[in-house]
Amino acid sequence: MVIKRRINQQNRGVDNMDSYAMQMSLCMSSKLQGTDYIENLTSILQSQFPSEPYKS
Repeated sequence: MVIKRRINQQNRGVDNMDSYAMQMSLCMSSKLQGTDYIENLTSILQSQFPSEPYKS
Protein backbone atom coordinates (compact mmCIF):
# COMPACT_ATOMS: atom_id res chain seq x y z
CA MET A 1 0.00 0.00 0.00
CA VAL A 2 2.93 2.34 0.54
CA ILE A 3 3.89 2.03 -3.12
CA LYS A 4 0.29 2.70 -4.17
CA ARG A 5 0.17 5.86 -2.04
CA ARG A 6 3.48 7.05 -3.48
CA ILE A 7 2.37 6.46 -7.05
CA ASN A 8 -0.81 8.43 -6.37
CA GLN A 9 1.30 11.17 -4.71
CA GLN A 10 -0.81 11.08 -1.57
CA ASN A 11 0.57 12.51 1.65
CA ARG A 12 2.62 10.09 3.66
CA GLY A 13 1.52 11.11 7.18
CA VAL A 14 0.04 8.64 9.63
CA ASP A 15 -3.44 10.18 9.39
CA ASN A 16 -3.41 9.95 5.61
CA MET A 17 -2.11 6.40 5.75
CA ASP A 18 -5.00 5.39 8.01
CA SER A 19 -7.50 7.17 5.77
CA TYR A 20 -6.16 5.38 2.70
CA ALA A 21 -6.33 2.02 4.49
CA MET A 22 -9.98 2.66 5.43
CA GLN A 23 -10.84 3.63 1.86
CA MET A 24 -9.18 0.50 0.49
CA SER A 25 -11.01 -1.63 3.04
CA LEU A 26 -14.35 -0.11 2.00
CA CYS A 27 -13.47 -0.58 -1.66
CA MET A 28 -12.59 -4.26 -1.21
CA SER A 29 -15.64 -4.90 1.00
CA SER A 30 -17.88 -3.33 -1.64
CA LYS A 31 -16.31 -5.46 -4.34
CA LEU A 32 -16.67 -8.68 -2.34
CA GLN A 33 -20.29 -7.89 -1.41
CA GLY A 34 -21.19 -6.85 -4.95
CA THR A 35 -22.22 -3.35 -3.89
CA ASP A 36 -21.31 0.00 -5.41
CA TYR A 37 -18.27 1.62 -3.74
CA ILE A 38 -19.33 5.18 -4.60
CA GLU A 39 -22.84 4.68 -3.20
CA ASN A 40 -21.42 3.20 0.02
CA LEU A 41 -18.92 6.04 0.39
CA THR A 42 -21.61 8.65 -0.32
CA SER A 43 -23.89 7.09 2.29
CA ILE A 44 -21.15 7.15 4.92
CA LEU A 45 -20.19 10.75 4.16
CA GLN A 46 -23.79 11.99 4.15
CA SER A 47 -24.35 10.50 7.59
CA GLN A 48 -21.35 12.46 8.91
CA PHE A 49 -22.42 15.91 7.69
CA PRO A 50 -25.62 17.90 8.18
CA SER A 51 -27.96 18.03 5.20
CA GLU A 52 -28.15 21.83 5.23
CA PRO A 53 -25.11 24.08 4.88
CA TYR A 54 -23.92 26.14 7.80
CA LYS A 55 -25.66 29.48 8.06
CA SER A 56 -23.98 32.38 9.82
